[in-house]
Amino acid sequence: MKIEKWRDYALFLQRRKIPLLITVALLGILSFFSTGSIEMKTRIEDMLPEDNPIVKSYTAIGDEFNTSSILLTVEDGTPEEMGRVADELVALLKDDHDLAANFRAVRTKMDRDFMIDKGFLLSEMEDLKDFKNMTENPALLPFLTSLNDNLEAAWLNDGGDDINSPSEEQDLLDSFNQMENFVHNITNWIQGDERDARYAADNLIDSLFVGDAYFYSPDYKMLIIQISPAFSIGDRKQLSNVIDSIKEKTALMEKLYPHLVFGVSGDIAQEADEEAALGFDALYPALAALIVILFLFYFSLPSLRSILFALIALALGILFDLGLIGVTIKELNMITSSFGALLVGLGIDFGIHIITRYGDSVEQGISPVEAMARTLKATVPPVSIGGITTALAFFALCLSKTKGFVQFGFVAGSGILLVLFAMFTILPLLLLSFKKKAVQNKRIRISYSFLPAWGRALQGKAGISVMAVLVLLTVSAAIFIPSISYDYDMRHIGPQNTPSKATENRIMEAYELSPFPSFLSVNSLEEAEEVTESLRKKRSVSTVSSPSDYLPSPADQNQRIEYIKEWHKNLTLPEADRLGNDEILELSDEVQRLEWNVIEIADISSVNLGDESRIIEKRDSMIREILGAQAGEAGREVFQKLIAALNDPAAKERINLLNSEFQKSLFERVTRMTSVDSALSISDLPQSIRDEMISREGSSFLITVYPTDDIQNRVGMFRFDSEMLNVHKGITGTIPLSLALSKEILSETGTAALAVLAVVVFFLLITFKSLIKTLLAMISLAVGFILMIGSYTLLGEMNLVNILAIPLIIGIAIDYNVHIIHSLDREKSFETLMASTGKSILLSALTTMIGFGSLALLGTFRGIATLGILLFLGTLSALISSLIIIPVILSRQGEKKSGEKRIYIQEELHEQ
Repeated sequence: MKIEKWRDYALFLQRRKIPLLITVALLGILSFFSTGSIEMKTRIEDMLPEDNPIVKSYTAIGDEFNTSSILLTVEDGTPEEMGRVADELVALLKDDHDLAANFRAVRTKMDRDFMIDKGFLLSEMEDLKDFKNMTENPALLPFLTSLNDNLEAAWLNDGGDDINSPSEEQDLLDSFNQMENFVHNITNWIQGDERDARYAADNLIDSLFVGDAYFYSPDYKMLIIQISPAFSIGDRKQLSNVIDSIKEKTALMEKLYPHLVFGVSGDIAQEADEEAALGFDALYPALAALIVILFLFYFSLPSLRSILFALIALALGILFDLGLIGVTIKELNMITSSFGALLVGLGIDFGIHIITRYGDSVEQGISPVEAMARTLKATVPPVSIGGITTALAFFALCLSKTKGFVQFGFVAGSGILLVLFAMFTILPLLLLSFKKKAVQNKRIRISYSFLPAWGRALQGKAGISVMAVLVLLTVSAAIFIPSISYDYDMRHIGPQNTPSKATENRIMEAYELSPFPSFLSVNSLEEAEEVTESLRKKRSVSTVSSPSDYLPSPADQNQRIEYIKEWHKNLTLPEADRLGNDEILELSDEVQRLEWNVIEIADISSVNLGDESRIIEKRDSMIREILGAQAGEAGREVFQKLIAALNDPAAKERINLLNSEFQKSLFERVTRMTSVDSALSISDLPQSIRDEMISREGSSFLITVYPTDDIQNRVGMFRFDSEMLNVHKGITGTIPLSLALSKEILSETGTAALAVLAVVVFFLLITFKSLIKTLLAMISLAVGFILMIGSYTLLGEMNLVNILAIPLIIGIAIDYNVHIIHSLDREKSFETLMASTGKSILLSALTTMIGFGSLALLGTFRGIATLGILLFLGTLSALISSLIIIPVILSRQGEKKSGEKRIYIQEELHEQ
């Protein structure tokens, strides 16, 4: 465009400044109000295509069942104390009626009455026969004798059971817990428990037939309270309010019980923490980048007023982009939340070229309008080429099928264009509207005098040496690229230092399972039973919660009912015998036998599970470490403590009193449990189980699968995903969604990069009208790209967020090459090139790196932080390659007038 056109544009801005400024202000206000409709979303399914099978399954299950949960933990107390405190905490939550209205169910303990009344209907026939044998003579000595006989028959004799899966391991672990509680309760009573003998006897029976009243970890150091919310996880405001209220209640409990640890986790808590982190990442890194950039400009540019105007134009451009988001997609996710810092780093580049040239022209005494006309004529073509190319690179991501990619491409691409628009309209308007010269300040200024020297060095032998070093670095970086790894776990890209994440890690360590389950909805109990049986055989499954556990098939129930009725009909209570010294000694021997059986069963389990299994850990915590023929560190010695209590002559009366009450309590319990005459139906289930596992219409049944903690590594994740697919294609959840999104992004990253590359090459060919210039730009781009990826392999893994840098860096890096090639047609030497264009490119790169560096240093989302690191490296690599490759390749020695070294651009280039 001719200079006259730019002069007319500058005059238009100057003469219409008042209405134009009012228009800008109105657009800013409208954009600000539009931002109120933007919603923050952190869910994985929000970034995948809606037609993805795993997403469809997840959405369907979410519509039928409320699979979200809040997990509260009480830790580091005795089991009795943690149970009591858990009840107090639940009462405190329920007393807040506004808060309790958001709870569909609160599960602190097992439904004791249901397990007593219906427990035998839920037991396998083999277990029923064992129970019958153990309770025929319901006194302590015959009961323990029968218990040992059953254990030895099941585990230690020929043809005994093997453990082949974590689910079977969990069943044995539950049995060990029951035995420990049984023995521990007897010891407590004998040693002087103040509660009456009947209460102690009932506790003994509950420990055997009901199990743990609360949801303790295997080592009894943690207790979990599970809350099912009455609201959707998509209700962001309610989600945050509920978690804030729960945290207030746990804070009160911490003051009452400072020696205990309280935690809040689950997907609801993590969503609340991630939403807070997302809001932080969307604002504070960008603000930090602006402040640092302001300091850089303060010491680099002459006019403070121009710096301020450039920042105002940048802020308005970003605000316009937010306003556009508010009226279009109306949401930000964990990927698009980084757009603010990206636009700060990229958008300010456009303003740098304008304010540096305009300031130089004004200092030379040229009028503001003429100075602006010359500035726009010199800067609009190269800046527009770089900006539009970068925007097109972003928009190319919209071709992706992945929703997260599409949104990021739209948000970042439109943001680049709107900031570019602001820099060519609002910035010139401000510069021309407020022409009064600022008071001169004596400031320390960075001279950037090294840049002309760098330009001279590149023309001589030093340029060849520098080029050789760059080639060596590039080859070295390329060697590392094949070793780069990819992290498929979505949980690793979120904020890692939140309270809910810390609680999640403690849960995984204590229970050795993931608190983020997968789900499957089936249409019949028969299918639920079949699928559940298959799932429990898988090595990657820790435990399965299934409706078939509470509603056995009619055939199984009828068989059990017949057996239970016959058992009930023949029940008799033998006369209680007093335990003499010999009988007490026999009782002590049976306790010792029980300890030996536990040791041997644990040893057998280690054949398949290994020496570091939960069974070995449980055995060692109950008894002691078993190191071959040696005894290692002592555990709680629960069996030996009971043996010592039984051998105390002073305890004889208490033993007999407990034995008498135990006999009566056990007989009454068996009588009640065998009083069954009809099969279980859905209406017999506790409300909490119906809400959790059965749809409102009663036509669908939910199976919940908890993976082992092996899913923390890549191998474990893929094994779990593979085993789930082998069982049923409809299984969905956090892990399947993570892998689906990662695979989707991985498969499309290459396509997106090629699309971006094609757009860039096409645009450069049209702009330069030269194959050689385009080729030089692409060589420089390739070198920068190799340096970026190769250096990042030494710092971390790729993930589904930072992999965005691969297509993005193409658009970012090409900008520097465009400016250098465009300037080579105008400048007379590399010295003047580096003094003007080189300074602008350096400042542009520094501001971009500051923008990305703010993400790396302040981004609470790990994925966003790693994206910042990778783009920081990419920008630095692109800067190095552009300031070396193109000048060295195009330069040659030649004589200049007045003894200066001149550059002769190859004739073929000038013919363009």
